[in-house]
Amino acid sequence: MGFLVFVLLSIPIINEVMYNPAGPEGGTNSPGDRNEFVEILNRGESPLILSGYWISDNSEVDSLMPYGDTALLRFAPGAIINSSVVPPGGYSLILDPEYVESCTLNPQPYHIPEGTVILRPHDSDIGNGLSLSDRLYLIDRSGDTLDSYPGDIEAPDGYSVERRDPDGPPEPDNWRISACGATPGAKNSVSRRVAFSVDRTSLMSSPDDPQPGDEITISFSIYNEGLEPLLQGKAEASMESDTFLSLFESPIAPDDTAEIAISLGELAEGYYEIHIRITARGETDSATAFVLKTVRVGLGPVLLNEIMYDDSCEWVEIINRGTEDFNLAGITLRDMSGKTSAPASSHILAPGELAVLTPCPAFITEKYGMAACADSLENLPSLNNSHEILYLLDSTGTILDKVEYKGSWGGSKGISLERFSPEVSSSVKSNWSSSTDSAGATPCRRNSISAQGAGKGLLSFSERYLSLSSGKPVALYYSLPCGPSMARMIIFDSMGRRVRNLWAGESPTGKGVVLFDGKDDRGSPLPLGLYIVYFEGKTKGKLYRNKKALVIRR
Repeated sequence: MGFLVFVLLSIPIINEVMYNPAGPEGGTNSPGDRNEFVEILNRGESPLILSGYWISDNSEVDSLMPYGDTALLRFAPGAIINSSVVPPGGYSLILDPEYVESCTLNPQPYHIPEGTVILRPHDSDIGNGLSLSDRLYLIDRSGDTLDSYPGDIEAPDGYSVERRDPDGPPEPDNWRISACGATPGAKNSVSRRVAFSVDRTSLMSSPDDPQPGDEITISFSIYNEGLEPLLQGKAEASMESDTFLSLFESPIAPDDTAEIAISLGELAEGYYEIHIRITARGETDSATAFVLKTVRVGLGPVLLNEIMYDDSCEWVEIINRGTEDFNLAGITLRDMSGKTSAPASSHILAPGELAVLTPCPAFITEKYGMAACADSLENLPSLNNSHEILYLLDSTGTILDKVEYKGSWGGSKGISLERFSPEVSSSVKSNWSSSTDSAGATPCRRNSISAQGAGKGLLSFSERYLSLSSGKPVALYYSLPCGPSMARMIIFDSMGRRVRNLWAGESPTGKGVVLFDGKDDRGSPLPLGLYIVYFEGKTKGKLYRNKKALVIRR
């Protein structure tokens, strides 16, 4: 074998290697043996005659000869056999001579383009059979090594290793695993001059639990997988009739990654689908990619409603508080350690409907004496009893709901932690408490501690009085007639003294609910007796006021 010679980087080059075809490696007519190939590219301006050239692995040297079996034309009618002349810019494919043999496991898997010149080794294998560690050499008739393949690039079953830049040297960093399996007789999938990909694991919105009034940003990273630097580009996020733009003008070199951020500003409460179009320009061309990101602001359409964190079978109940059906397909649960459940199966959850997610649905049905109502969810994270952060994620990884609970909030062995109101944030401690149901929990039933729906008028209560002994707060509902507003709610005692600044802030819809637990501003229980709830809201320049009496009793 001669010295490695480069003349204009060699006219013929090894351009693609399939050493790990799909299917088993051993046995009669095994796909892993007969579907190996090596692709040669003629980079020159003249035809190249490859008869008499050699291909060598670490242990064997094979002379190349034209493929003469006409059976190949049944699978590749446009291929060229009985010839070794490769035109300028053309491809030659070195195939195992057994490629044409029948095999029920994986028959002739490759699409071989018209004009591809098919060669074979003089014996039954390419080298001694290709493997991960094999370094390959292309040798001319004089014994000079024209090109090589470095080997030791680990490709998955059924994926080839492609040369990235045909003008570049055969060093390991100029090879990539095929992006599409294999490209025999065609341009390599990794050889685009201008190309980039979006790292979807990096696609996120911040803050992770956005509320109305928060500045919301979508961020992600892009990887330049092309041969040219990306000189400039833009990312456009479209949502309903609005478009948000982010420009990036700093060059991104090949194999480099850049972070892109798009500011959405403040959004009203809702669940948004954001369509993102990224366009980047290189020296010779441009490329475009599209991604979809969902963003939830405020309370999501589907919420955590009941949590059984201490029983032989743990489970989580969710509720559709929205006005439209919601498909649970792809829903997952994640704990604070990052452990995530398997995705849920397709299940249409109607407005107001409940669903229980658990790895043991039969246990739920039997213990609580009800018809089957629980969805199987494999690999549910083991829920901590003392402190846990539980995330409900949709199929895109968007956080639909999040609750950071402690054992002091409620729940215990065989007793669930229930939500009081789906209209109050999950982060409010007084919105959660132990189930008071005789069974210790209410899977697929209305929570034992839940608030009634809002009454009519500017100000209404879920209960006529607040019982301190029950530990159950009262829901104070308000409803302004003209949409977005600034509002506040104050508690006065019967003597007109202010005892609690209960809530003040912006109301994006003019409607909402505030929980009152019967405590003053210092967190101490108020004395029993009569209190006045005062509500005030201003919208479109008009001021609305209302007050109602509420009794606190034992």
